[in-house]
Amino acid sequence: MRDWIGNEEHLGCVFHKSITDSNTNDGEVDDFFNEEDNETDPNDANNILSEVLIDKASLATNSVKVVSDTPPPTSKTVDSDDSTKYIRVGAFGYPLPDATLAIVNPETKFLSGVLEVGEIWVDSHCISGGFWGLPDDTQAIFQAECSDYEGILNLKFVRTGLLGFTYNGKIFVLGLYEDRISRQVTWYDQYQLNEGKITETIVDITKYRDYRYYYSSHLVKTLARNIPEVVDGSFFNIKINKEYVPVAVLESPTAKSLAMTGDLIAC
Repeated sequence: MRDWIGNEEHLGCVFHKSITDSNTNDGEVDDFFNEEDNETDPNDANNILSEVLIDKASLATNSVKVVSDTPPPTSKTVDSDDSTKYIRVGAFGYPLPDATLAIVNPETKFLSGVLEVGEIWVDSHCISGGFWGLPDDTQAIFQAECSDYEGILNLKFVRTGLLGFTYNGKIFVLGLYEDRISRQVTWYDQYQLNEGKITETIVDITKYRDYRYYYSSHLVKTLARNIPEVVDGSFFNIKINKEYVPVAVLESPTAKSLAMTGDLIAC
């Protein structure tokens, strides 16, 4: 990856103006910023590798809401009571000049919109031809195709398995695709139907179904912050009755102490 060699207008992406000044007066993120934090020298080498502060809740809808593109020092964010609302993400720089990068919805294989989370796909002349003796896997991973509103693109991409987004031409990685938990939700439930608050049938309700997305690392961090006995863990989905159900595997010293006393029961 490269970070800055000039001529950014030729990258073919949307560049956003600095939003820090406009967001510091909305009352929600005032505690994060002051005049000293916003005094940055564009020629300072320390400012080349950028970071952004994004709204954590926006990731649940597979979108990105950038709160600040010049976030405060890490220590200040951690000490703030609002630190759980925002996530600091560092940039991985710009794509290489001879590479084509696309953010693609991994389920639909359709190009993601602006500031929408998707899987990072890359096309370049220096990419390997694929897996030896595995034509099906090579076709799916090293020769993946995606579409836009005009149809299938005339490009072959490598699927990286990384979820992320682009902002001002730079690449931001949020984590692995396997680490994201998707939950199907409906805006209307059976209780409302029984109470007569809505008149649609269950079949009609399916058109309102939507998904919410959660990241394993964020869930584990939330548990560890609120439950002292939780040290680490992981989340993943299993399919039960045609529906994906999240499962948590947690590490805790409590399990060791219970095993030593004989009170631990294996299920």
